[in-house]
Amino acid sequence: MRPCPGTDRAGRRRRRIVDAAGERFVFLESQWSALGERAVGALRIFHAQQPDEPGIDRGRLRRMTLPTLADAAWRAVIDDLVQRQAVQRSGHWLHLPDHRITWDERELELAQKLRSAIAAGRFDPPWVRDLAHTVRAPDDEVRAVLRKCVVQGGLYQIVRDLYYHRDCVRELARIVKGLVDEHGVMEAARFRDAIGVGRKRTIQIWSSSTALAILAVRAMRGYCVSTAAGKTRTRSLSD
Repeated sequence: MRPCPGTDRAGRRRRRIVDAAGERFVFLESQWSALGERAVGALRIFHAQQPDEPGIDRGRLRRMTLPTLADAAWRAVIDDLVQRQAVQRSGHWLHLPDHRITWDERELELAQKLRSAIAAGRFDPPWVRDLAHTVRAPDDEVRAVLRKCVVQGGLYQIVRDLYYHRDCVRELARIVKGLVDEHGVMEAARFRDAIGVGRKRTIQIWSSSTALAILAVRAMRGYCVSTAAGKTRTRSLSD
């Protein structure tokens, strides 16, 4: 006789053990699936109500969906959905894979100007308020267009109102790899000197840019990376 759906061969309900942020959570598989379905459903509703928005951040989606769920568990739910490609992550924004944003002629023209200005700034691009002054557009309109650019993959948001061009982020990743290859340890001071910006901006880039961290780790291939006290130490996985 076959076991019932959601149970093992002994008839016991299947469980999922989740280790996240130093905590351990145990869910029935049916509960875990329901959490993911609620998150996807909330995203679908958000896209229907806000079709021009590129997506929603993880914290806001949690408040809309499961505000009482522990944050570490919620992060694990989202990570699982992203891994299964049920949800996509673009910078800080979460959206469904089939969500597409639309552009009008003014937005397309504005996006081109903004991408060019950000690319020209390289490692020290203008803030939103300066971009808005340059293109002679309201701050909120500039933010809306930049969010769309993030979803398309042309820009990465580092912190609020600060965006880096995709090619610049790739260059930063190459610099990180070079520093690690040369020194075995990636320190903020060396990174700062290599890119020629101030300490505050260096920390913003290193601590806030998920895209940079992912690209750097992928570039290192045979290394395991851990971060502590402003340093990133690496060792070969074969050690």
